[in-house]
Amino acid sequence: KGATFARTDVDDAARALAAILESEGVDALTVYDAAGGYGHPDHVQVHRVGTRAAEMAGTKSVLEATVDRRALMRALRIVERSGLGRALGVDPGEWGANRFASAYANPGEITHRIDVTRFAAHKRLAMAAHATQATADEGTRTLAAFNRFPGPLFRRVFGHEWFVEHGRRPVTPPLDDIFASLRD
Repeated sequence: KGATFARTDVDDAARALAAILESEGVDALTVYDAAGGYGHPDHVQVHRVGTRAAEMAGTKSVLEATVDRRALMRALRIVERSGLGRALGVDPGEWGANRFASAYANPGEITHRIDVTRFAAHKRLAMAAHATQATADEGTRTLAAFNRFPGPLFRRVFGHEWFVEHGRRPVTPPLDDIFASLRD
């Protein structure tokens, strides 16, 4: 296999990104959460490089895009208990809730929750358009399986955009404005 982003030197990539952040005067940067969402090595590297670059450039706000792990675990338990996994084309043994026990963010860390329910159909289409995540050599790609969730279950998990902002304490309910720190 060729070079992957996951194998790129963090500081080299961060310096290149920091230069762009500085030249563009970027105030806010989104990256994946520390787990890389569901653990994809390139997503973990996006987190590492992005947070390092923001530190180098002095970017004011770094928001980690994530999913509320609790909502995902509830949805996966519904899939397990209902037998829906087979209907979704996934191996129930491979797709149990335990697979995601340390994925995404603990709900107590989430600082922002943006309601995007009215755009759920668009979000599903965008996820489906991510062609490299549609098939796998073996097993089922995570994004492809999520995209097969029935509408109500999909909206329950993906009807919000969730973020953890560096340096901000979580509040209840989470903020609904990702630029709140820039306005403070």
